[in-house]
Amino acid sequence: MKEDSVDGGRRNHTILALQIAAPSSRRRLKPQWISVGTRSNSRCHHPLPEVVEDETPPLVQGRRPRRRALRNRWQPPPSVAASIIPPGTFGLKSNRETRVGSSRSCEEHRGWLSLWSADVPGKARIHVWRLVKNGLAVGTELERRKIKHGVKCIACNREESLLHRFWVCPHSVAIWEMAREASGFQLPSPRQATHRATDLKGWLLDWLGSLSDKELSLGIMVLYQTWLARNEARDEVRIEDPGAIARRSLAMVEEWLAIKSGPRHEAQRVKEHWLPPDDGWHKVNADGAYKASLGSGGCGVVIRDHKGVFVAAECHFLPSVSDPERVELLACKRALVLARRKGIRRVCLETDCLSAVAKIKSSELDRSFHGPLVEEIKELLKMFADHKEFHVLVYNWVH
Repeated sequence: MKEDSVDGGRRNHTILALQIAAPSSRRRLKPQWISVGTRSNSRCHHPLPEVVEDETPPLVQGRRPRRRALRNRWQPPPSVAASIIPPGTFGLKSNRETRVGSSRSCEEHRGWLSLWSADVPGKARIHVWRLVKNGLAVGTELERRKIKHGVKCIACNREESLLHRFWVCPHSVAIWEMAREASGFQLPSPRQATHRATDLKGWLLDWLGSLSDKELSLGIMVLYQTWLARNEARDEVRIEDPGAIARRSLAMVEEWLAIKSGPRHEAQRVKEHWLPPDDGWHKVNADGAYKASLGSGGCGVVIRDHKGVFVAAECHFLPSVSDPERVELLACKRALVLARRKGIRRVCLETDCLSAVAKIKSSELDRSFHGPLVEEIKELLKMFADHKEFHVLVYNWVH
Protein backbone atom coordinates (compact mmCIF):
# COMPACT_ATOMS: atom_id res chain seq x y z
CA MET A 1 0.00 0.00 0.00
CA LYS A 2 1.36 3.40 -0.92
CA GLU A 3 2.35 5.60 1.99
CA ASP A 4 1.27 9.19 2.53
CA SER A 5 3.93 11.75 1.68
CA VAL A 6 2.27 14.66 3.52
CA ASP A 7 4.34 16.29 6.35
CA GLY A 8 7.48 14.41 5.54
CA GLY A 9 5.88 11.02 5.38
CA ARG A 10 4.43 11.19 8.88
CA ARG A 11 0.96 9.87 9.52
CA ASN A 12 -1.24 11.89 11.90
CA HIS A 13 -4.06 9.39 11.94
CA THR A 14 -4.54 5.98 13.50
CA ILE A 15 -6.23 3.03 11.86
CA LEU A 16 -7.53 0.08 13.83
CA ALA A 17 -8.03 -2.96 11.66
CA LEU A 18 -10.02 -6.00 12.73
CA GLN A 19 -10.63 -8.96 10.44
CA ILE A 20 -14.07 -10.29 11.33
CA ALA A 21 -16.35 -12.42 9.22
CA ALA A 22 -20.05 -11.77 9.58
CA PRO A 23 -21.89 -15.05 9.02
CA SER A 24 -25.17 -13.41 8.02
CA SER A 25 -23.54 -11.18 5.41
CA ARG A 26 -23.59 -11.85 1.70
CA ARG A 27 -20.22 -10.20 1.42
CA ARG A 28 -16.78 -11.63 2.08
CA LEU A 29 -13.84 -9.78 3.56
CA LYS A 30 -10.59 -9.70 1.66
CA PRO A 31 -7.65 -8.79 3.87
CA GLN A 32 -5.11 -6.21 2.87
CA TRP A 33 -2.03 -5.06 4.74
CA ILE A 34 -1.71 -1.46 5.83
CA SER A 35 0.65 0.48 8.06
CA VAL A 36 -0.65 1.59 11.43
CA GLY A 37 1.15 4.14 13.58
CA THR A 38 1.76 7.76 14.39
CA ARG A 39 5.28 8.01 12.93
CA SER A 40 6.71 6.82 9.65
CA ASN A 41 9.68 5.16 11.34
CA SER A 42 7.64 3.14 13.89
CA ARG A 43 4.75 1.37 12.22
CA CYS A 44 3.39 -2.13 12.45
CA HIS A 45 1.37 -3.90 9.78
CA HIS A 46 -2.14 -5.22 10.36
CA PRO A 47 -4.64 -6.69 7.94
CA LEU A 48 -7.35 -4.28 6.85
CA PRO A 49 -10.62 -5.87 5.74
CA GLU A 50 -11.83 -4.80 2.33
CA VAL A 51 -15.40 -5.45 1.27
CA VAL A 52 -15.66 -7.27 -2.05
CA GLU A 53 -19.07 -7.89 -3.54
CA ASP A 54 -20.10 -11.42 -4.59
CA GLU A 55 -21.34 -12.02 -8.06
CA THR A 56 -25.03 -12.30 -7.33
CA PRO A 57 -27.96 -12.32 -9.77
CA PRO A 58 -29.68 -9.01 -10.51
CA LEU A 59 -32.16 -7.80 -7.92
CA VAL A 60 -35.82 -8.41 -8.46
CA GLN A 61 -37.54 -5.31 -9.80
CA GLY A 62 -39.49 -3.45 -7.15
CA ARG A 63 -37.63 -4.91 -4.20
CA ARG A 64 -35.91 -2.37 -2.01
CA PRO A 65 -32.13 -2.72 -2.34
CA ARG A 66 -30.27 -3.62 0.80
CA ARG A 67 -28.25 -0.86 2.35
CA ARG A 68 -24.58 -1.52 2.15
CA ALA A 69 -23.61 1.16 4.66
CA LEU A 70 -22.80 -0.18 8.12
CA ARG A 71 -25.49 -2.89 8.06
CA ASN A 72 -23.09 -5.60 9.21
CA ARG A 73 -20.51 -3.54 11.07
CA TRP A 74 -18.83 -5.14 14.07
CA GLN A 75 -19.89 -4.04 17.55
CA PRO A 76 -17.76 -4.77 20.63
CA PRO A 77 -19.38 -7.17 23.10
CA PRO A 78 -20.80 -5.59 26.29
CA SER A 79 -18.18 -7.28 28.48
CA VAL A 80 -15.38 -5.27 26.89
CA ALA A 81 -14.98 -1.51 26.82
CA ALA A 82 -12.53 -0.33 24.16
CA SER A 83 -10.74 2.99 24.32
CA ILE A 84 -8.05 4.56 22.15
CA ILE A 85 -6.20 6.96 24.42
CA PRO A 86 -3.35 8.58 22.47
CA PRO A 87 -3.22 7.95 18.72
CA GLY A 88 -1.74 4.58 17.92
CA THR A 89 -2.51 2.81 21.26
CA PHE A 90 -5.43 0.47 21.90
CA GLY A 91 -6.70 -0.40 25.39
CA LEU A 92 -9.15 -3.01 26.64
CA LYS A 93 -10.81 -2.80 30.06
CA SER A 94 -13.19 -5.32 31.53
CA ASN A 95 -16.50 -4.19 32.98
CA ARG A 96 -15.65 -6.05 36.18
CA GLU A 97 -12.97 -3.47 36.89
CA THR A 98 -15.41 -0.59 36.43
CA ARG A 99 -18.19 -2.07 38.49
CA VAL A 100 -19.19 0.36 41.26
CA GLY A 101 -21.35 -1.46 43.76
CA SER A 102 -20.47 -4.75 45.41
CA SER A 103 -21.03 -6.63 48.62
CA ARG A 104 -17.66 -5.39 49.86
CA SER A 105 -18.84 -1.79 49.80
CA CYS A 106 -21.89 -2.77 51.86
CA GLU A 107 -19.68 -4.35 54.51
CA GLU A 108 -17.48 -1.25 54.64
CA HIS A 109 -20.56 0.95 54.93
CA ARG A 110 -21.75 -1.12 57.88
CA GLY A 111 -18.37 -0.62 59.56
CA TRP A 112 -18.50 3.15 59.09
CA LEU A 113 -22.02 3.30 60.54
CA SER A 114 -20.88 1.33 63.59
CA LEU A 115 -17.92 3.67 64.12
CA TRP A 116 -19.87 6.92 64.01
CA SER A 117 -22.69 5.56 66.20
CA ALA A 118 -20.39 4.18 68.93
CA ASP A 119 -20.98 5.37 72.51
CA VAL A 120 -17.54 6.91 73.01
CA PRO A 121 -16.26 10.48 73.05
CA GLY A 122 -15.94 12.11 69.66
CA LYS A 123 -12.14 12.38 69.83
CA ALA A 124 -11.91 8.57 70.18
CA ARG A 125 -14.06 8.08 67.06
CA ILE A 126 -11.90 10.57 65.14
CA HIS A 127 -8.80 8.65 66.21
CA VAL A 128 -10.15 5.36 64.82
CA TRP A 129 -11.21 7.15 61.64
CA ARG A 130 -7.62 8.32 61.18
CA LEU A 131 -6.43 4.79 61.88
CA VAL A 132 -8.68 3.39 59.14
CA LYS A 133 -7.58 6.11 56.73
CA ASN A 134 -3.87 5.46 57.45
CA GLY A 135 -3.47 8.95 58.85
CA LEU A 136 -1.51 8.25 62.05
CA ALA A 137 2.15 9.27 62.32
CA VAL A 138 3.72 5.85 62.90
CA GLY A 139 7.31 5.16 61.92
CA THR A 140 6.66 3.42 58.60
CA GLU A 141 4.25 6.13 57.45
CA LEU A 142 6.66 8.93 58.39
CA GLU A 143 9.41 7.20 56.43
CA ARG A 144 7.15 6.53 53.44
CA ARG A 145 6.19 10.18 53.24
CA LYS A 146 9.85 11.21 53.71
CA ILE A 147 9.06 13.23 56.83
CA LYS A 148 11.26 11.50 59.42
CA HIS A 149 13.39 8.38 59.35
CA GLY A 150 14.31 5.98 62.10
CA VAL A 151 11.16 6.21 64.26
CA LYS A 152 10.96 2.90 66.13
CA CYS A 153 8.42 1.43 68.52
CA ILE A 154 8.80 3.04 71.94
CA ALA A 155 8.04 -0.23 73.72
CA CYS A 156 10.14 -2.82 71.85
CA ASN A 157 12.39 -0.74 69.55
CA ARG A 158 11.19 -2.54 66.40
CA GLU A 159 9.79 -1.16 63.15
CA GLU A 160 6.60 0.72 64.00
CA SER A 161 3.66 0.19 61.69
CA LEU A 162 -0.05 0.48 62.39
CA LEU A 163 -0.36 -3.28 62.77
CA HIS A 164 2.65 -3.44 65.08
CA ARG A 165 1.67 -0.45 67.20
CA PHE A 166 -1.88 -1.56 68.00
CA TRP A 167 -1.79 -5.39 67.79
CA VAL A 168 1.62 -7.04 67.27
CA CYS A 169 3.84 -5.25 69.80
CA PRO A 170 4.11 -7.25 73.08
CA HIS A 171 2.96 -4.15 74.94
CA SER A 172 -0.20 -3.90 72.80
CA VAL A 173 -0.82 -7.65 73.02
CA ALA A 174 -0.77 -7.39 76.82
CA ILE A 175 -3.25 -4.49 76.72
CA TRP A 176 -5.76 -6.48 74.66
CA GLU A 177 -5.37 -9.59 76.81
CA MET A 178 -5.99 -7.64 80.03
CA ALA A 179 -8.94 -5.83 78.45
CA ARG A 180 -10.50 -9.19 77.46
CA GLU A 181 -9.87 -10.58 80.92
CA ALA A 182 -11.34 -7.56 82.73
CA SER A 183 -14.43 -7.21 80.53
CA GLY A 184 -15.11 -10.79 79.41
CA PHE A 185 -15.50 -9.62 75.80
CA GLN A 186 -14.03 -11.39 72.77
CA LEU A 187 -11.97 -8.79 70.95
CA PRO A 188 -10.25 -10.46 67.97
CA SER A 189 -6.95 -9.31 66.51
CA PRO A 190 -6.04 -9.01 62.82
CA ARG A 191 -4.10 -11.67 60.97
CA GLN A 192 -0.32 -11.42 60.92
CA ALA A 193 -0.42 -11.23 57.12
CA THR A 194 -2.38 -7.95 57.21
CA HIS A 195 0.51 -5.66 56.36
CA ARG A 196 -0.88 -3.41 53.65
CA ALA A 197 -2.96 -0.39 54.61
CA THR A 198 -5.83 -1.51 52.37
CA ASP A 199 -5.94 -4.95 54.01
CA LEU A 200 -5.89 -3.42 57.47
CA LYS A 201 -8.65 -0.98 56.49
CA GLY A 202 -10.87 -3.82 55.29
CA TRP A 203 -10.28 -5.84 58.43
CA LEU A 204 -10.93 -2.85 60.70
CA LEU A 205 -14.25 -2.02 59.06
CA ASP A 206 -15.32 -5.68 59.24
CA TRP A 207 -14.25 -5.75 62.89
CA LEU A 208 -16.18 -2.58 63.75
CA GLY A 209 -19.30 -3.88 62.05
CA SER A 210 -19.21 -7.25 63.83
CA LEU A 211 -18.90 -6.07 67.46
CA SER A 212 -21.74 -5.45 69.88
CA ASP A 213 -22.32 -1.99 71.31
CA LYS A 214 -20.29 -2.48 74.51
CA GLU A 215 -17.52 -4.38 72.73
CA LEU A 216 -17.34 -1.62 70.13
CA SER A 217 -17.03 1.07 72.80
CA LEU A 218 -14.30 -0.80 74.64
CA GLY A 219 -12.38 -1.63 71.46
CA ILE A 220 -12.36 2.00 70.27
CA MET A 221 -11.34 3.23 73.72
CA VAL A 222 -8.46 0.73 73.93
CA LEU A 223 -7.16 1.90 70.55
CA TYR A 224 -7.39 5.53 71.64
CA GLN A 225 -5.73 5.03 75.04
CA THR A 226 -2.96 2.94 73.47
CA TRP A 227 -2.17 5.78 71.10
CA LEU A 228 -2.20 8.36 73.91
CA ALA A 229 0.20 6.24 75.96
CA ARG A 230 2.50 5.96 72.96
CA ASN A 231 2.53 9.75 72.42
CA GLU A 232 3.17 10.52 76.10
CA ALA A 233 6.19 8.19 76.08
CA ARG A 234 7.85 9.88 73.13
CA ASP A 235 9.93 12.35 75.20
CA GLU A 236 12.28 10.04 77.09
CA VAL A 237 9.44 8.80 79.30
CA ARG A 238 8.73 5.12 79.89
CA ILE A 239 5.50 3.92 78.35
CA GLU A 240 2.62 3.25 80.73
CA ASP A 241 1.93 -0.23 82.09
CA PRO A 242 -0.48 -2.29 79.90
CA GLY A 243 -2.71 -3.12 82.88
CA ALA A 244 -3.19 0.55 83.73
CA ILE A 245 -4.15 1.33 80.12
CA ALA A 246 -6.67 -1.52 79.98
CA ARG A 247 -8.25 -0.60 83.33
CA ARG A 248 -8.49 3.06 82.42
CA SER A 249 -10.10 2.23 79.07
CA LEU A 250 -12.73 0.07 80.74
CA ALA A 251 -13.39 2.67 83.45
CA MET A 252 -13.80 5.47 80.91
CA VAL A 253 -16.26 3.40 78.86
CA GLU A 254 -18.34 2.62 81.95
CA GLU A 255 -18.30 6.25 83.03
CA TRP A 256 -19.28 7.45 79.56
CA LEU A 257 -22.14 4.96 79.29
CA ALA A 258 -23.38 5.92 82.76
CA ILE A 259 -23.42 9.57 81.78
CA LYS A 260 -25.22 8.88 78.51
CA SER A 261 -27.82 6.55 80.02
CA GLY A 262 -28.45 8.50 83.24
CA PRO A 263 -31.22 11.07 83.67
CA ARG A 264 -30.41 14.49 82.39
CA HIS A 265 -30.79 17.30 84.87
CA GLU A 266 -31.01 20.65 83.26
CA ALA A 267 -29.31 23.36 85.22
CA GLN A 268 -31.79 25.80 86.62
CA ARG A 269 -31.06 29.36 85.72
CA VAL A 270 -31.12 31.54 88.78
CA LYS A 271 -32.47 34.99 88.07
CA GLU A 272 -31.46 37.96 90.15
CA HIS A 273 -34.38 40.36 90.59
CA TRP A 274 -33.96 44.06 90.93
CA LEU A 275 -33.25 44.96 94.53
CA PRO A 276 -33.77 48.48 95.88
CA PRO A 277 -30.73 50.35 97.21
CA ASP A 278 -30.30 51.61 100.76
CA ASP A 279 -32.15 54.68 102.02
CA GLY A 280 -30.90 57.87 100.46
CA TRP A 281 -29.36 56.05 97.48
CA HIS A 282 -30.38 55.82 93.84
CA LYS A 283 -29.76 52.79 91.68
CA VAL A 284 -28.68 53.44 88.09
CA ASN A 285 -29.10 50.45 85.77
CA ALA A 286 -27.18 50.57 82.47
CA ASP A 287 -27.21 48.06 79.64
CA GLY A 288 -25.94 47.98 76.06
CA ALA A 289 -26.42 45.95 72.89
CA TYR A 290 -24.03 45.47 69.97
CA LYS A 291 -24.47 44.24 66.38
CA ALA A 292 -21.19 43.19 64.83
CA SER A 293 -22.44 43.08 61.22
CA LEU A 294 -23.31 46.79 61.33
CA GLY A 295 -20.61 47.95 63.74
CA SER A 296 -23.18 49.81 65.78
CA GLY A 297 -25.05 49.43 69.03
CA GLY A 298 -27.30 51.09 71.56
CA CYS A 299 -27.67 51.57 75.28
CA GLY A 300 -30.39 52.28 77.83
CA VAL A 301 -30.36 53.80 81.32
CA VAL A 302 -32.97 53.70 84.12
CA ILE A 303 -32.73 55.43 87.52
CA ARG A 304 -34.87 54.49 90.57
CA ASP A 305 -34.77 55.50 94.21
CA HIS A 306 -34.66 53.26 97.31
CA LYS A 307 -38.44 52.71 97.10
CA GLY A 308 -38.31 51.59 93.48
CA VAL A 309 -39.89 54.78 92.22
CA PHE A 310 -38.96 55.75 88.69
CA VAL A 311 -36.74 58.85 88.47
CA ALA A 312 -35.38 59.09 84.92
CA ALA A 313 -34.50 57.04 81.83
CA GLU A 314 -32.64 57.48 78.55
CA CYS A 315 -31.72 55.51 75.46
CA HIS A 316 -28.96 56.22 72.95
CA PHE A 317 -27.95 54.97 69.54
CA LEU A 318 -24.22 54.35 69.13
CA PRO A 319 -23.37 54.41 65.41
CA SER A 320 -19.65 53.54 65.49
CA VAL A 321 -18.43 51.15 68.16
CA SER A 322 -15.74 48.48 68.02
CA ASP A 323 -16.91 45.76 70.42
CA PRO A 324 -19.59 44.91 73.03
CA GLU A 325 -17.42 45.95 75.98
CA ARG A 326 -17.18 49.49 74.67
CA VAL A 327 -20.95 49.62 74.33
CA GLU A 328 -21.32 48.61 78.02
CA LEU A 329 -18.78 51.22 79.11
CA LEU A 330 -20.55 53.92 77.11
CA ALA A 331 -23.83 52.89 78.76
CA CYS A 332 -22.24 53.35 82.20
CA LYS A 333 -20.95 56.76 81.20
CA ARG A 334 -24.39 57.85 79.95
CA ALA A 335 -25.96 56.61 83.19
CA LEU A 336 -23.58 58.66 85.36
CA VAL A 337 -24.07 61.79 83.21
CA LEU A 338 -27.86 61.45 83.59
CA ALA A 339 -27.52 60.98 87.34
CA ARG A 340 -25.42 64.15 87.56
CA ARG A 341 -28.04 66.12 85.64
CA LYS A 342 -30.73 64.93 88.09
CA GLY A 343 -28.70 66.10 91.07
CA ILE A 344 -28.27 62.66 92.61
CA ARG A 345 -25.57 62.54 95.32
CA ARG A 346 -25.30 58.83 96.12
CA VAL A 347 -25.40 56.50 93.16
CA CYS A 348 -25.33 52.73 92.82
CA LEU A 349 -24.20 51.74 89.28
CA GLU A 350 -25.41 48.33 88.14
CA THR A 351 -24.57 46.56 84.87
CA ASP A 352 -24.38 42.99 83.55
CA CYS A 353 -20.87 43.36 82.06
CA LEU A 354 -18.35 41.85 84.46
CA SER A 355 -15.29 43.14 82.60
CA ALA A 356 -16.63 46.71 82.66
CA VAL A 357 -17.22 46.54 86.44
CA ALA A 358 -13.71 45.11 86.98
CA LYS A 359 -12.13 47.93 84.99
CA ILE A 360 -14.11 50.61 86.82
CA LYS A 361 -13.30 49.19 90.26
CA SER A 362 -9.59 48.82 89.52
CA SER A 363 -7.40 51.43 91.22
CA GLU A 364 -4.63 51.10 88.62
CA LEU A 365 -4.39 53.09 85.44
CA ASP A 366 -6.14 51.30 82.61
CA ARG A 367 -3.78 51.05 79.63
CA SER A 368 -6.05 48.98 77.41
CA PHE A 369 -7.81 50.12 74.24
CA HIS A 370 -10.75 51.31 76.35
CA GLY A 371 -8.48 52.95 78.94
CA PRO A 372 -9.43 56.59 78.22
CA LEU A 373 -13.15 55.79 78.49
CA VAL A 374 -12.62 53.86 81.74
CA GLU A 375 -10.66 56.73 83.29
CA GLU A 376 -13.40 59.16 82.26
CA ILE A 377 -16.00 57.01 84.08
CA LYS A 378 -13.79 56.96 87.18
CA GLU A 379 -13.63 60.78 87.14
CA LEU A 380 -17.43 60.98 86.87
CA LEU A 381 -17.82 58.71 89.90
CA LYS A 382 -15.59 60.98 91.97
CA MET A 383 -18.11 63.81 91.46
CA PHE A 384 -20.68 61.98 93.60
CA ALA A 385 -20.68 62.04 97.38
CA ASP A 386 -20.62 58.24 97.42
CA HIS A 387 -20.89 55.49 94.85
CA LYS A 388 -21.05 51.72 94.46
CA GLU A 389 -20.64 49.41 91.46
CA PHE A 390 -22.41 46.08 91.09
CA HIS A 391 -22.47 43.30 88.55
CA VAL A 392 -25.61 41.23 87.99
CA LEU A 393 -26.12 38.15 85.79
CA VAL A 394 -29.84 38.49 84.97
CA TYR A 395 -32.21 41.02 86.38
CA ASN A 396 -35.89 41.84 85.96
CA TRP A 397 -37.33 45.29 86.20
CA VAL A 398 -39.82 45.75 89.05
CA HIS A 399 -42.65 48.17 88.35
